[in-house]
Amino acid sequence: QDTAPLDEILELDSQRRQKILELESLRHERKEASQETKIDKEKGRDLRTMIRGLEEEVRGLDTELEELLLQVPNIPHSSAPVGKDETDNPIVRHWGDLPTFDFQPAPHWKLGESLGIIDFERGVKLSGTRFYVLKGLGARLQRALIAFMLDLHTTGHGYQEIYPPFMVKRECMVGSAQLPKFADNLYHDDEDDFWFVPTAEVPLTNLHRDEIVTPGMLPFYYVAYTACFRREKMSAGKDTRGIKRGHQFD
Repeated sequence: QDTAPLDEILELDSQRRQKILELESLRHERKEASQETKIDKEKGRDLRTMIRGLEEEVRGLDTELEELLLQVPNIPHSSAPVGKDETDNPIVRHWGDLPTFDFQPAPHWKLGESLGIIDFERGVKLSGTRFYVLKGLGARLQRALIAFMLDLHTTGHGYQEIYPPFMVKRECMVGSAQLPKFADNLYHDDEDDFWFVPTAEVPLTNLHRDEIVTPGMLPFYYVAYTACFRREKMSAGKDTRGIKRGHQFD
């Protein structure tokens, strides 16, 4: 469903254009007045006041317009199916065969606790719901998987490893399409205006933001590990058990 505020965008854009025309006209009038031999000081002060007022209005319209433009989604690829939810997603391909068992498999949260590698109770004690503690072989497996992923990409596929900050500026979140749409699902430090990354893609895709890349430099092959932080408000009531919807994960 298309919920982009196109009518509001067009209206604001029209207002902005009109204000800019008025502003340029006043600036021209002020320039001409300053070149006159006999300068009307009162008129000059009035023009400066009106110019400052219009400049403030244009800045306000720019801010409003940017917020609305950021709500306009990308155009879906022609191959993307139309559907109401994930149940309408077609299976494009699959690899291997699903295993079958002659018994009822236990869920991972039961296996993790019985093996002593996941501690949900102490995770909640430390940080609240949707947190867990990995212990012993569980922690070792987590560390090994991270190292395996990084080593595979760097030694096997020629990627450069990056160790980025786990907190970024607002511009990084906007540049990676996390803001404003997912603001409610992100952790934010109000005092310093830092945003905790929900995925390593956020700092990686912003490494060269606002830079001019010369021909021949592309493509960049980067790989990174970060802890990821999500409030999971959009998945309220889903996967409440286990480690699938944790607030912090790797």
